[in-house]
Amino acid sequence: MKPIALSMTTFGDFVVADSPGQLAKLREIRRQYEQPYFPGGDFWSRWREDVERLHIDGGSRRDLAPIAERAKDNRGPQYSKASRGYATFWGNKAIELAGHPKPATWKHDRLSVRVNPEWILRIGGKVRVVKLHLKERLVLSQRLANPLLFLLDEHFGPAVGGPPVGILDVQRGRLWTRRTQRRDVEAVLRMQAAALIAGWDELDQQRGVA
Repeated sequence: MKPIALSMTTFGDFVVADSPGQLAKLREIRRQYEQPYFPGGDFWSRWREDVERLHIDGGSRRDLAPIAERAKDNRGPQYSKASRGYATFWGNKAIELAGHPKPATWKHDRLSVRVNPEWILRIGGKVRVVKLHLKERLVLSQRLANPLLFLLDEHFGPAVGGPPVGILDVQRGRLWTRRTQRRDVEAVLRMQAAALIAGWDELDQQRGVA
């Protein structure tokens, strides 16, 4: 059996889907991951780079608006919405880019999940490891954020002696953090990982029959 490698966000999308929706989500994941990689495939790379440059150069939230004007292709409207959301998060706080964490890996059986927060930010003088959520249509909630926050905490946060972690819903300018101790989260994640592997193999068998 071949190993399965997914991003943290993709695995999280599967985990929070309801049972009937998980197979449909898995089919979607398979389609995405079977598409060939091509340079420039990261839609948000230029936006992240420009925001990073603002923090490095000591810019302010007012400097976010021109990012959309420099966007390539059809990215301008999406970059503009993201910039407005990030400006809401920024507000009057002092925010500095303190670094880039090196990706880590969470594993269960044949499944490897890439845990890859983008930034270490110093927000009002306090350091936090931050994962960016840039999907406009998927609005985060505490329930949706909890599995990802657990993975972040286990590899970068207080669980391993690091700073607090958070997921920034960029479009809405809201930073989600762990509010409660969820001792059973890892067990749930391993159960969901086993379900994902079983579903993956089932789709392979269906293709073999076809």
